[in-house]
Amino acid sequence: MPAVDPTLLESVWGSEALAEGGEAPSDADFAAVESATGYGLPESYKAFMRLHNGGYPLRSDYNPNEEEDPSSQVETFLSVDSLVEETEFYGEEWGYPAIGLVIAECPSGGHDLFMLHYPAGSTTEPSVIHVDQELDYRCTTVGETFAEFLAGLREAQE
Repeated sequence: MPAVDPTLLESVWGSEALAEGGEAPSDADFAAVESATGYGLPESYKAFMRLHNGGYPLRSDYNPNEEEDPSSQVETFLSVDSLVEETEFYGEEWGYPAIGLVIAECPSGGHDLFMLHYPAGSTTEPSVIHVDQELDYRCTTVGETFAEFLAGLREAQE
């Protein structure tokens, strides 16, 4: 798989992004998540998180079809060290399906979120889905790859 354009990764964060997770994650941090979950993390995700280990992105809106899904917005990307805990929390406390890793929260306070989706038996890179708890956990693919998801993010409209 070709490397992701660094300007794409940097443009999502922007120069004034608020970081949340502290130091850039190490290979050991990524390996710990992969070992705990059994899910391989995409290289594009790792490169993105090495720039800011979670936080509030400049480009946060994802509305490929505003009539069907008008509220898809990333409020914050989770830090790598919180992926396992937050995924477990959303599954146990909110009833989200165990189909991947929660990577970003939305402004709804838990009523929708973004996940890396790992279909059973799949050996390909995970897609990114928006899961809406209010609509019976409806899953909408918002990127066939993590890089495609990032490319679809736009600056929030005031």
